[in-house]
Amino acid sequence: MAELAAHLKSHFEVEEEGGFFTQVVARAPRLADQVGQLSDEHKSMTKTVESLCIEAANGDGSAAWWEKNDADFHRLSKELMQHENHENQILQDAYTEDIGSDD
Repeated sequence: MAELAAHLKSHFEVEEEGGFFTQVVARAPRLADQVGQLSDEHKSMTKTVESLCIEAANGDGSAAWWEKNDADFHRLSKELMQHENHENQILQDAYTEDIGSDD
């Protein structure tokens, strides 16, 4: 869990600080609100994975503990997949959508 938390933090920082997000908004300012939503999701997922790290470190190893951690991790996994799909859609919108031409 600690490795996942470190990887996500690094991944999110790259996207937010001069990476993906900056490029998308520069290319397609109309997507700024959606990019802001993605940034908010980064904060939420970071808090979630940090909580999972604490739970993993402090758990008692019981069946109930494993079930809760499994369910919590599954929710995070689904959220992360949906988030990445949204990022991909925004990227496609920014670089492939024709909103007019100078023809």
